[in-house]
Amino acid sequence: MEIIQKGQTQGPKILCLSGMMTHWRGGYGGLGPLLEEKYQVYYVKYDGAQGEGTFTSIEDQAAKVVQKVQEIAGNQALYAYGSSMGANVLVEALKYPDFSCQLAFLDAPFLISFPHWLCRFLAKRLGQKVHEIIETKDPVALEKLIRQQTDSEVHLELLKDYFDLDLSAKTIENQSYSCYRMRLDTSLQASPAKPIFICGDQEKWALRSYKRLKKYRPDTDLYLFDQHDHLSKKLHGLHLYLELFQEFII
Repeated sequence: MEIIQKGQTQGPKILCLSGMMTHWRGGYGGLGPLLEEKYQVYYVKYDGAQGEGTFTSIEDQAAKVVQKVQEIAGNQALYAYGSSMGANVLVEALKYPDFSCQLAFLDAPFLISFPHWLCRFLAKRLGQKVHEIIETKDPVALEKLIRQQTDSEVHLELLKDYFDLDLSAKTIENQSYSCYRMRLDTSLQASPAKPIFICGDQEKWALRSYKRLKKYRPDTDLYLFDQHDHLSKKLHGLHLYLELFQEFII
């Protein structure tokens, strides 16, 4: 894992974690560059990115994130924003008492656990299929597959990012499996970091995930945006995200 620093040299620090099969350079739907105008932004480059190593599990990445937060924060408050799978990593980090992040913004994580055999089958199929599509650079096939997974509106300009990922089939499989098998328990109460859950008001999987997380972290706040698609910030405006961050970040 590597941390890439962008943005300002002073001011509040924000750690950003991207979603499944995405890249730290992807811009988080346009949010990343806007954050860089106001904050010190630290992007997480997962293991397995750009063909370097293999993404093993969300648990492994969360342990490394907790260590990185200790190195980055120093005596200054640090905030974290996770998008989709990145939010899953942050949820896992809440199990660490030394996760010294002040606020964890969780943007539509997937916290619904499926049976092991089903998770392994779906993850293996997805890893092989996506890797094949990335190799052939077929945007039509990729758009169709993503729609099957998320019911999201897919924009062609976003699909181009997938073809530059150089992710192995095993990395994609492990990312998928970790999300499908996300385990929540009372150890989530270990970290003093406050969870802020963000999602669209019609994202059914995210809303179910929020209810599940709330059982173990009743201090979790929920912020709903008027949107139908998973993480489609274009539908409600990036300014709403910035307003939310500015409300909490000092």
